[in-house]
Amino acid sequence: DWPAAANAKWKALHALYEGFSSGDHPLHEDFNSFRHSGGEALENIRR
Repeated sequence: DWPAAANAKWKALHALYEGFSSGDHPLHEDFNSFRHSGGEALENIRR
């Protein structure tokens, strides 16, 4: 059942993203440092 699997995957990834992007995750600052050190090229990849 691919639609159900895709929906479950989306919900799980969304929950992980929300938890991480809130800033409470211990690796949040490391991730922001990685983004800033990569500069504009790295930021453009995510768009």
